[in-house]
Amino acid sequence: MEDYEKTFKEFWQEILCLPDGSLNLDQVKRELHDYHTLLDNVPKVYSHVTGGLISKPNTVAEAVIAEADDCVNKWVDEMIKEAIDNTVETKEKIDGTQKNTV
Repeated sequence: MEDYEKTFKEFWQEILCLPDGSLNLDQVKRELHDYHTLLDNVPKVYSHVTGGLISKPNTVAEAVIAEADDCVNKWVDEMIKEAIDNTVETKEKIDGTQKNTV
């Protein structure tokens, strides 16, 4: 059985079919509307959390997570560097002030 047939049988059939096996057109329309909403919104989230590197809605979750983790790690590294630079700068000002007052 092909993947899409298996997915339909195991997941969608109970949601989309009437007891006689025919499609419930109203329910199909509702599910397609929900899917359309996902297709509109998932790329925005993927792009945001990956710094614009991933936006395709069918991208495997592991790839998006890995890229998002990389973006967060880069941001944290930048913030740590900035904090260290500010600390060194402040210390130099304090040390310079103390030397000038002695």
